[in-house]
Amino acid sequence: MTDTDQMQNNGHVVLIASPFDGHVVPLLDLARHLSVHFHITYLISASKLSFIKQHGYLVEKENNKMVSTNIGIDFIGLFDHNDADFEVTRSNVNTLVRPIIERMYEPLQQILFSQPMKSTSITLLSTESIDRPIDMIIADIFVYPFVRNAKERGITTQMFCPTSFAVIPALMRVVTDETPKSEWPDLTASIIEAYPFADGIICNSIEKFEEHAIEDMRQQATPYSKVPVRFVAPLMSEASVNKDTMEVTSRVKNWLQTQWELANQTPSVIYIAFGTSASISSAQVLQIADALTSYPVIWSLKSKLLECLPSSFVNNEKSLLLDWVPQRLVLSHPAVCLFISHGGWNSLLECILAGKPVLVWPLFGDQITNGKCAEEEFHIGQCMKNASFVDDQRVVLSAEIKGYLQQMFDRQLEYTQNARQMQQKCTHAEQNSSLRYFNEIVRIINERAAVRLDRKTIEL
Repeated sequence: MTDTDQMQNNGHVVLIASPFDGHVVPLLDLARHLSVHFHITYLISASKLSFIKQHGYLVEKENNKMVSTNIGIDFIGLFDHNDADFEVTRSNVNTLVRPIIERMYEPLQQILFSQPMKSTSITLLSTESIDRPIDMIIADIFVYPFVRNAKERGITTQMFCPTSFAVIPALMRVVTDETPKSEWPDLTASIIEAYPFADGIICNSIEKFEEHAIEDMRQQATPYSKVPVRFVAPLMSEASVNKDTMEVTSRVKNWLQTQWELANQTPSVIYIAFGTSASISSAQVLQIADALTSYPVIWSLKSKLLECLPSSFVNNEKSLLLDWVPQRLVLSHPAVCLFISHGGWNSLLECILAGKPVLVWPLFGDQITNGKCAEEEFHIGQCMKNASFVDDQRVVLSAEIKGYLQQMFDRQLEYTQNARQMQQKCTHAEQNSSLRYFNEIVRIINERAAVRLDRKTIEL
């Protein structure tokens, strides 16, 4: 048997990510887990390959070629003209996503469903082509057109939900006019239309967290409720340290250790991050800085906003300001007492896994639901009110922020205990329900690969 034959005898899974960091990261974690069993091809906008490199999955060789650090994963960049960093603002929150996804359509259609191109006159719309049979496609929930396309071609397809499953029944109600308000009405309808064509949903959550959402879906009694859902979180592990991030990671570790010692080995540091997509105003940044002046703070803040801060805050030894922070490392450090977050689901899971309280400052999308969940269901912190893009992103004044911080610290013991209980639920799921669901996915892929190989044997 040749190496090529052996390579094609292994199951092959194609993962399609939408180019939003909160979607890219959990799908990377899933790719890493699946690569233990199968060969993985990860498709993403070419402009995001540098982001994947930052997370330690790619290295750049002398010829400027990006090479995967995991021999079981191939990364292919799509030339889809999604070249800019995406900033969600109050003015574009309703219109940003759909054009980005639509630009991915042509290169994805070419690489997934076109015949192998032998002619050099045809322009390849990706960094490489796929040269092996596909046993399963796992498509981010935003990349909805390819669920139906794959189904029509007989390819087993799963939709990947990078957030809480609660968004799915909520989207259903938007489509049926039970909930008239939606930031992305057209996108919502398209996702729900594609939903029943999926063979299953893989959700970046834990079954125990989603009991209400599962029951909500069942009660709707629609064809959508029959699609099997598998919960596989927590998927994350500590990000790989590479030469590009090594210096920052070392600096962060040293700074946190210093704060830990200065506080006599008690938690004192506030970590604040609003994700990579949302854009907050310079006026808001100044109000936040004023509220945090008296605390040790590590703040993940875009470079252009760092310039807005007063020198007294920037040069304060109690402040560490960076445009990129190794978040999982920071949250796991004992010096950190509180996470101020935009409430992205991935950040919320990382916070729970670290057993830390959270003050959620939601800006758009599922962050508002996640914030309510953190406060009302998980009881691990509070959610700021009327501060999102939906609320015209008013400038929250320093006094109000200080008020939230005081409430968090007044109940710090309670929130910390609850966070650690949630942490234990995550750990239990990792070895039980989530492992069982993951093994089901592995079994399905193995079965599809076996059918393909049997068909090949018959043809020979």
